Amino acid sequence: MDDFDILLKEKAQKERVDIPDSLEAKIMQTLNDLPQDRKIRKRSVIAVAVAVTLLMLPIMTVYSKDIALVSSIVEYFQGNSGQRYSNDAGLYEKYSIGVSKTISDNGVSVSIDSIACDDNFLVLFYTVEGDVEKTFKGRGEDTFPRSLFGQIIINGKEKSPSNNDSYNYDAYLTPEGRLKGMIRADISRDSLPSEFNIEFLANEICGKKGQWDFKLSVSKEAATKATKVVTVNKEAYIKYPTREHNIKIEKVSFTPFGNQILISEKYGSTPKGEDRITFGDFALFDDQGNPVDVLPASIMGGVESVENSFEFIKCNKDSRFLTLVPVCHTDNAPEIPYNPAGVPIENLPIELKLSSQGSLVIEKVDFSGIDTRVYYTKKGVVSPITGFFHLIDKNGQNISAQARSIVDREQGLYVDILPKLDSNEKYKIVYYTEGKFDLLYQYKIDIPLM
Repeated sequence: MDDFDILLKEKAQKERVDIPDSLEAKIMQTLNDLPQDRKIRKRSVIAVAVAVTLLMLPIMTVYSKDIALVSSIVEYFQGNSGQRYSNDAGLYEKYSIGVSKTISDNGVSVSIDSIACDDNFLVLFYTVEGDVEKTFKGRGEDTFPRSLFGQIIINGKEKSPSNNDSYNYDAYLTPEGRLKGMIRADISRDSLPSEFNIEFLANEICGKKGQWDFKLSVSKEAATKATKVVTVNKEAYIKYPTREHNIKIEKVSFTPFGNQILISEKYGSTPKGEDRITFGDFALFDDQGNPVDVLPASIMGGVESVENSFEFIKCNKDSRFLTLVPVCHTDNAPEIPYNPAGVPIENLPIELKLSSQGSLVIEKVDFSGIDTRVYYTKKGVVSPITGFFHLIDKNGQNISAQARSIVDREQGLYVDILPKLDSNEKYKIVYYTEGKFDLLYQYKIDIPLM
């Protein structure tokens, strides 16, 4: 068993199911009400009691905050284990609430199956049925599933726009022709109570007009115990050779569905109408000086000011502080030459140097499933918009990942999914190196988290 297998085994051993205190109290009360000769080993039968409680649902009231209605979540991720958020399935099961509301219009039925929420993300799981075009063609002959888009109203007010919304749609087509998907909306800008109302409004589904208006109630109470939100409000000035930035670290949020740092910026003297470059290129380090991975996100601009949120991993809510260091690209030419011939996939792990600052480490290539999965980590400082690679076979044919990486936010692992490949064949990996860049430590920002 290699080190990576041990890592995965340790992760599996750490997985646990927490019984909410209120549910455990109900179970213990039920056991205490039993005759004396049936009270033996009460603690050892709690797991069995949970199963019995589930079977007793028609005659016993169990609140949704105690037991999430998770069947639709399980169904969603079992239907396609290649979804980008499949590694977070357990968290969505734990904190989701079953909805099962369906609206039909113009021959199209839309169901909101489940909803989950924490301080950073509102997540909707849905199903679309009907005679509509549920896929579209990309480049070449590849087809991709469409997604459900709509307007989100929170307590009567439209949800704040976010740069981190555009990356957060996921969907697939079932063998029966249903479109199943999830919307992961960034709500880190919205100051919300523990319980609130939302409306999800859509007037076009997969190209067909209609009206699908959902009114739902949401609670993030269950996720609060695992959440830490630090209001920072720290201003900073950063000067590049050709531009300057006046930014403010608004807050840092550690939540079950993803950690985020929210940064606002006021534009300086750049005249309106001229190109304005929004700040968004930086490295993060934890309180031990270890690099923290920043995940890809779009960057929004604005007229006078703007806010952008950035998701990060490999740092937990026990960290005493974060350090943000601006990145300055000094040359478009790669510091390390690009190698189109590729590197043989042998004697894993393989470290792929992207620059003098960081690398990708290919930990494992798994040929055993219905697809091929490449597991890798990031070492040092790696830009969120770089680190791309593909495989080539013995004939020089390119083999690329089918979708964006699955991210293990707890372990800092990434998984790229490729088509099913022959494990007996020899493959090489081709990767793209970064241009030269400097870390501007003279403008570093220490962000207190305690």
